[in-house]
Amino acid sequence: MSSSRAFLHPVVHRSNLQVFADTLVERINLEGARVVGVTIRHQGKKEILTASREVVLAAGTVNSPQLMMLSGLGPADMLRRHGIRVAADLPGVGANLQDHPTVSVAMSNPGAESYALSWRTAPRVAAAPLRYLFARSGMLASNAAEAGGFLYSREGLARPDLQMTFMVGLKDNPRTLPRRHGFVLHVAVLRPVTRGRLELASADPGTRPVMNPRFLEDRTDVDALIAGLKAARRILAMPAMARYSGSELSPGPGVKSDAELESFIRANVATTYHPVGSCKMGPRHDPMAVVDSRLRVHGIVGLRVADASIMPNIIGGNTSAPSMMIGERAAEFIAQDCKGITAGASRNFIAATAHA
Repeated sequence: MSSSRAFLHPVVHRSNLQVFADTLVERINLEGARVVGVTIRHQGKKEILTASREVVLAAGTVNSPQLMMLSGLGPADMLRRHGIRVAADLPGVGANLQDHPTVSVAMSNPGAESYALSWRTAPRVAAAPLRYLFARSGMLASNAAEAGGFLYSREGLARPDLQMTFMVGLKDNPRTLPRRHGFVLHVAVLRPVTRGRLELASADPGTRPVMNPRFLEDRTDVDALIAGLKAARRILAMPAMARYSGSELSPGPGVKSDAELESFIRANVATTYHPVGSCKMGPRHDPMAVVDSRLRVHGIVGLRVADASIMPNIIGGNTSAPSMMIGERAAEFIAQDCKGITAGASRNFIAATAHA
């Protein structure tokens, strides 16, 4: 079940909720140090939405800091370079960017048990819609990432630092079914040492920001991925998997030494789509902290951030459920704060969200 179906669909028809689809939030509007609403572009027109109490920013690790910087909340020097008036010098906005860097071992699958669009699987593909419709089974019942696990890259660690995800198909292009049969074992570093940064490319709200994750700048992360690739190869060589395996497609049988594995890693490292940390939570005396323990932006009245960007450190696993937890906690904070509002008083909130 998607978060939209779980949280939005059941309440979308409430009279006190208005959802704007296909809408770009251009900036957060401030009067001094107080947020008073947002400026949006909807159906080709610019509109101003006012908020008498607060704006909740839940646009994600990329768009939340981007929107804050477009609104003058961020590192002063960078904002001035783009001609943006500085409303609050918050150097931590866009900093502390973290993700789970990943590489993979890919194997061919001569028996064609894996997902692919080929003549050998044509009957299965043709029957898939009916199997799913009547039995909720078959190819369409799978998310392709069928299994996973956690392990240690070396002895002496207090907790696992690697995550593996097994996919029953080759991930050549995420938008299409693969044309050849094979499977992949992804290896991701759960607690990377490196920290990246997100910056504005321009003052235009429609221009994507620049992300520099700085993957593999710390040797510890490289060594962990080398150990992870070796472990993935051992797993795939075990009898339970070997009977489905053909040749190793990637890194390939010619990549053996640690130096060769490192070269492969540096050429092929990718994101796990788990970015966090670009508006980190922390105490006021931390110059890089953006929000406090109740997710309120330091030094600004009426602005809260409720998404994965507030994580000080990336969690050791998938980020979807923890992001929903952050939303639940933010809702609880807001409900607690509302208890101080007198009966009949305005409770005007705006939530700015984005889809990755």
